Amino acid sequence: MYKRFYLPILLLVSILIAAGCNNSNGNEENSGEINETSAEENNAEKTDKEENGASGHHTDLLTVEGTPFDESLFEVVDFESDPSPNDYYYQYASSGALAMGGENHSIFFDYRTGERLSLETDVERLKGRAESSIVNTDSYTWPFLFGNYYYLQGNDVGTNKIIQADLSTGEIEDLADADGPSDMVKKDDILYIISADKLSALDTNTKETIWETTGEVELSTGYAELHATDHALIYEDQYGLTAFDIKDGTKLFEEEGVFRDVAVDGSTFYALADEADAFSDSLYKVVEFDDQEGKKETIIEAPEVEEPYEIGEIKLDLVDDLLYITVENGILTYDINSHEQLWSVSVGDLKDRSETGDDYNYWFSAGITGNHVYAFTEKSNVANDRDNFLTVIDSKTGEVKNQYSFGKAIGAGPIIDEENGNVMVYLQYFNDEGAQGFILPID
Repeated sequence: MYKRFYLPILLLVSILIAAGCNNSNGNEENSGEINETSAEENNAEKTDKEENGASGHHTDLLTVEGTPFDESLFEVVDFESDPSPNDYYYQYASSGALAMGGENHSIFFDYRTGERLSLETDVERLKGRAESSIVNTDSYTWPFLFGNYYYLQGNDVGTNKIIQADLSTGEIEDLADADGPSDMVKKDDILYIISADKLSALDTNTKETIWETTGEVELSTGYAELHATDHALIYEDQYGLTAFDIKDGTKLFEEEGVFRDVAVDGSTFYALADEADAFSDSLYKVVEFDDQEGKKETIIEAPEVEEPYEIGEIKLDLVDDLLYITVENGILTYDINSHEQLWSVSVGDLKDRSETGDDYNYWFSAGITGNHVYAFTEKSNVANDRDNFLTVIDSKTGEVKNQYSFGKAIGAGPIIDEENGNVMVYLQYFNDEGAQGFILPID
């Protein structure tokens, strides 16, 4: 899940990136041009612990040779229109549908066919745009995906509405009013919402508010996220963590500090704390909490990494007893029981993301499943030489199984559809050459 930022910040970042990459010129290169060498046979690995600052097995993805495209199981789909990932900051997939969220609307596709997704609604103000598979949203708001339900916010005569889109059916409907931009999380059909200084619980089946509190929390204007454990709601922002009773919103405890993300395991949650001084490199520690009693202990101290450009890119995920710390140019993986580091990957040097050995800029993101980590890397320079590649990594061992290169385009990925068991890379080509989706089954 993405961290939530106000869209002017995202717009500024997008403008700067676009200017630096000069991506308005150039011709599409063959998306199937792949190095004809097996990644499994030619995976060049780094194991020098001092060089990489990591105690486990390490691989620099820039040293990995490509996998021939004809050895892959990709299904390639032509899209009937080609929205740019530079304009649509959020991409989510579920039940065969792709939702792309931008500054003032979201657009929906059936990614299996590339056609616009058919939307249905009884809400009059939504009908016109729904015919074009579009739902308008308020500026300064952002979408969420929980299962096959996509949530966004739209304005209706001065009232901010929370809208629910069922990606499995295409049905869209109003759920409730909101006091401006909101952060939210869903658990057992209950949508928990922070809007302005109000925390509330909404039954998505009946559309009735179960409980509501005011004055104990305030929606952050910086990075922030709401999480749900068995017994509590955990709100994480730039000031620290606050826990609320999930039954009625009563405040349970607060913990000051700089926290970048939270991973939940039942009644236990893990917070990624950054204990570095201001303007210095990041020192990440994983702190274990009980959702009713509060802080327990620090269980992991990660190696030092460079201070992030974008705080929202720092993530903590727990999947099948493996804890993943995703930084701006790589991943560090730990055993949640032994607390030992197992493996890591990076684009260039984990300690210094500028140390890549070339004049390219790299943007790294990852999607995590039970068996594999899917890492997507965008590569470009001021001459508009570009590439996009997807790396498939064994979750348990860190072994690179495959690495596919897609060529010159503006890319988005990995977009994971957990409901249908697919991972997708979306590419918009230059010079009005359209867009394609590359769909790979999740093993």
